[in-house]
Amino acid sequence: GMSQACAYALLRQWGQDGWASHVAEVQALYRRRRDHFVACAERHLQGLAEWAVPEAGMFVWMKLLGVADSKALIEGPARDEKVLLVPGQYFSARPTEPSAFVRASFSTASDADVDEAL
Repeated sequence: GMSQACAYALLRQWGQDGWASHVAEVQALYRRRRDHFVACAERHLQGLAEWAVPEAGMFVWMKLLGVADSKALIEGPARDEKVLLVPGQYFSARPTEPSAFVRASFSTASDADVDEAL
């Protein structure tokens, strides 16, 4: 497919060292964004949510304390404030049951937006 052809062309142009350098740069970018997200969460959400610092990926899973249905919060007040989260219910093996969990992405939001949203 097209994506495989693009990847092949990049690898041919960059070579193995260039690819390794690119991967290292992307890892550093996401590590910095993750660390900023977690620092903002510690500043703004202590006592309101629980989370674990992810070892990989671009998402932080949080359990909202005192909130039985994150979907109602996300599709109402959070959306009204332009805070975009994904209800944990959407990823559940029991998708008809409410969930206190949310998935938050730190991959594309600016530092200022993360700080404001949290």
